[in-house]
Amino acid sequence: MTPSALPTGRGLLWRMHALTVLIPLPALAVLLACLFTLLELTREQWLWFVGAVAIYTAVFTGPIMAYQRRSVTPIVAWLDRREQRDLPAEAVQAAFAASMRFPFRSAVIGVLNWLVPTWLICTAMELRWDRWGFFDTAVVQFSGLAAGFLAGSFLVFLCKLMIAPIRNALAVAIPDPSVRRSLVVPVPMRSKLLVCVTGVTIMPVIFAVLLAHSEATRALRDFTIGWQEGVLDAARARLDAGALPTELAGAPGAAQIPVPIEVGIIDLAAPGAGAVGGELEADIVASLQQAIADGHASGDSARLRAAQVFAWRALPDGRILIALSPADRLQLDQSMLWTVFSLLLLVSTGSAVSLAWLLAQDVSRATAALRGEAERLSSGDLRRGEVYESEDELGELSRS
Repeated sequence: MTPSALPTGRGLLWRMHALTVLIPLPALAVLLACLFTLLELTREQWLWFVGAVAIYTAVFTGPIMAYQRRSVTPIVAWLDRREQRDLPAEAVQAAFAASMRFPFRSAVIGVLNWLVPTWLICTAMELRWDRWGFFDTAVVQFSGLAAGFLAGSFLVFLCKLMIAPIRNALAVAIPDPSVRRSLVVPVPMRSKLLVCVTGVTIMPVIFAVLLAHSEATRALRDFTIGWQEGVLDAARARLDAGALPTELAGAPGAAQIPVPIEVGIIDLAAPGAGAVGGELEADIVASLQQAIADGHASGDSARLRAAQVFAWRALPDGRILIALSPADRLQLDQSMLWTVFSLLLLVSTGSAVSLAWLLAQDVSRATAALRGEAERLSSGDLRRGEVYESEDELGELSRS
């Protein structure tokens, strides 16, 4: 790109903001996919969750954008004044240093912009909901980490690509390599490879373990709900035959499963709707009322995080016939699961780090050899130097 084709300062700002808005969209898709796959929240909890995200966005978007603009201020100033002959060398050097730091600053902002809100949202949900547990926090934190890794990784390379013509034009304006070297904060190729390869390897492993835990718990709960459906059918038949509500405790099938099943009739309109053995949570009652208002004649707790696992049938008088079991009786022994998870994480991390290190060493040996040859030639030594051979592009460069 010729100097005349470089963007203006305003044009650079528009490109930067467009990039920082568009790149998080795939990361947002990853976040939402993880949340909808692994979390089971009530409508009210989802509203709280979305509300917390909206509050964070409204409060922090402005300061984040202001910081981004400030980080590229020297570049914007140079773009708008680069035709001036008396432009101070300090301004050019400041712009060059900012252009070199810009990709990684954008990546750090991209990562923190996912990690910080997920931590704050988890804190808010724990304070608001007693049933918000360790697994929910782990899912949200992992989703934020995965989204942040995706956004940060793409931002660092795409921002580097976007700023490359400006950075190269600035390098031409600073012809002394030693001056440019003093303005650059080195980021070894080894570090880039380690972060990218390790992240790409570990993220699917963590998601697979969380999904396995979620599906195992869900399968046990769905089995119980299926059994409750049969118990409710038998209880409804007894009601239609003239049985009293107090006689439903002995409904056929209720005692044929290791998990206790209680059957009863509750009035959702009554304050503190009794759930046979206690009271339904307020948000669960609201979900049931909404389902009935939407015309549903039956339902269950398959997608609700409640203290009880239940199935229900609407009765003509507005009450509901419900069969429920305590959710804490359906918990799996997770000790083996977390042991396997730790081993998988250890093996995958070790494999990723080892592979990334070997790849980095391969690249580092080539770059070190080529750098040595370049320094030898620049010193005037034209004798045959070290020979480096490889089957890739670096080997081809060494042979040229």
